[in-house]
Amino acid sequence: MRVTVVTVTYGDRWHLLKQVLEAVLAMPAVERVVLVDNGSTGSAVPEGVALERQKVQPILLGENKGSAGGFGAGVRAALNAGGEYLWLLDDDNVPEKEALDVLMKAYGRLVEDTPQNQLALHCMREGRGYLRGTALGDDLARWFPIDNSFAGFHFVRAAKKLLTGRSTAKGPFLDCVPIPFGMYGGLFLHRSVAEAIGLPLESLFLYADDNEYTMRITSGGGKVFLIPRSRIADIESSWGADDEGKAKSSAARRAAATEAQMYYSTRNQTWFSRKYFCTNRLVFAVNKWLYLALVSAGLLIRGKLQRVGLMLRAVSDGEHERLGRKAELGL
Repeated sequence: MRVTVVTVTYGDRWHLLKQVLEAVLAMPAVERVVLVDNGSTGSAVPEGVALERQKVQPILLGENKGSAGGFGAGVRAALNAGGEYLWLLDDDNVPEKEALDVLMKAYGRLVEDTPQNQLALHCMREGRGYLRGTALGDDLARWFPIDNSFAGFHFVRAAKKLLTGRSTAKGPFLDCVPIPFGMYGGLFLHRSVAEAIGLPLESLFLYADDNEYTMRITSGGGKVFLIPRSRIADIESSWGADDEGKAKSSAARRAAATEAQMYYSTRNQTWFSRKYFCTNRLVFAVNKWLYLALVSAGLLIRGKLQRVGLMLRAVSDGEHERLGRKAELGL
């Protein structure tokens, strides 16, 4: 297999990107790294740095076009360069030494039962609780949205979690698990999949664009498998996680986030939920208003009244498909 890595960086993140590049350039199967400079404050790779530069294909965007625009440019460049297999990684995703070998072996087994143009794999990122729970054998409905969920919230699922408490699933990890969608970071697919589903939706700009992109595979009859033994370390914590890497509550995330993070994530989750999970408008509306009431209460307790207004604006924009980048919010 000839593998092209696609990664996107921005701002001043060489201290993170360096570790990713060192890891993937040491892998014999990697023939090219498409490095998208999505508005770095300087050069994405400082001058004088020793790299296998003949393997690194820089794509300079000149401004930050969000994760959707950045990965869209990277996937397009990889396809134009003749990349056969694509492995997408964030600029803070450091794969373990054997991660790609594990993926390729799993792919060889799974492609026997699933057409190449309908198959994608996803690495394990243990910092993401929902992937860990899924890998341990929890019911998918515990971690992924079910029909008529709003931003992942459904009153039936919430009630079940209250009754059953925390997951008690323990190791070992399963060999592979089908999941409904994933992230850019850790996604492995043949070029025929990317050609079939197209590029990420740039109008989403930031957040949930990767979920929507990978959901196109499964909603079109394809399969995405989580491969738990192919591991990636997230060397920078997500803004939605606490100091121990555990996901914050919805209210806590929105209280701590920047305005841009809160707006784009809420707007895009709203749009994504309506597009893929709304099968009964009444049940969907009940979940929406219960969720908004709970999060609003949490924000008010934290003294974040203005955030309630911003959240409601984001929900309205998502419902009415008023997408795209909002210049006034910055990044």
